[in-house]
Amino acid sequence: MKARRLRTQLTLGMLIFFVGAFGFIYGGARMLDAWLLSRYLDSLPAAAQRAGRDLEAMRVPDLADLRVLKEAAEAGNAQAQFYGDIGLAVLTVLAACVALWLAMGVGQRLARPIERVAQAARRVAQGDLDARAEPGRDSSLELRQLVDDFNRMADSLAASRRELKESTAAIAHELRTPLTILRGRLQGIHDGVFASGPAEITALIQQVDSLSRVVDDLRVVSLAGANSLALQCRPMELATEVESLLPVIEPDLHALGMRLELDLRPAPVHADPQRLRQMLICLLDNARRYASEGGVVRIETHASGSAGVLRVLDRGAGFPPGGAERAFERFWRSEASRSRQTGGSGLGLSVVRAIADAHGGQAHAANRPDGGAVLEIRLPASP
Repeated sequence: MKARRLRTQLTLGMLIFFVGAFGFIYGGARMLDAWLLSRYLDSLPAAAQRAGRDLEAMRVPDLADLRVLKEAAEAGNAQAQFYGDIGLAVLTVLAACVALWLAMGVGQRLARPIERVAQAARRVAQGDLDARAEPGRDSSLELRQLVDDFNRMADSLAASRRELKESTAAIAHELRTPLTILRGRLQGIHDGVFASGPAEITALIQQVDSLSRVVDDLRVVSLAGANSLALQCRPMELATEVESLLPVIEPDLHALGMRLELDLRPAPVHADPQRLRQMLICLLDNARRYASEGGVVRIETHASGSAGVLRVLDRGAGFPPGGAERAFERFWRSEASRSRQTGGSGLGLSVVRAIADAHGGQAHAANRPDGGAVLEIRLPASP
């Protein structure tokens, strides 16, 4: 059955009520009049009936019969008025009952989806995020939209709770390892097992830096999720920013035997330079961790319509099946690099997407047809 708008259903319902009530009263009144007339004619005296037949035949009735007909007509009019008033009252009450019955049917049909939403909302409020409402087959478009919106909200709440639970466990895992190492090292120094020399201090600083990176990444992702990531955007050249980071990037890549290829074409964007550098470092750190066996990392920049494009390509193993769609999820690592030592915190690409989204841009991940992965960032071009 085709769904109609709520106002259309209400208009049709009111029209049906009015026509039904009017038809019921009018038809009932006509039937009552016919019945009263029949009873009245049957109850007339014989003289009045003779006078009535003479008048119908266009004959002059007997004067005595006419007098009897006049008296019967006067009495009959009063009686007909009395029964007519009673009949009209009865018909009005019956019409009201019929209209009420129809209104209750329409009201239940309109209210049923709202009741389902209310029941599901109470279950959600009690913690059952699997509760969903079902629209009726004959629900209006607005009520179906209400049910669909509620179900989407419930889906979002359930997904948020799952994500919060997973994120809490992942954060605890990420912080536990460096904290355990820190405590062990400090306990060893305190007990005299380790010498408190420059090497130990350097190792402790590295663990603190690891903790700081996890905290900073979490902060960026959380602020971006709340639309509160502060940006100081200005017109800038994407290719120039990449070139300025090369002295910082290349030593780590060369230490792993990786070669850096560049194809930097002009790409003016409107972006925050500090966040842009943070995003590029995360992209290259991801390639360094996952694609070192490929030996090559390629960085490309170019303009594409109203966007500046940054692409980082590698010759590693690429994403596993379904991995490209999950690449930017928090704490997700490809199956080949689940350990923290080789897979990092799992926040790097989440930071990339958070920064891209905060700029009004987009982040995409895919496998290259001839092997390896490609990460593409599109940022708004400078006006």
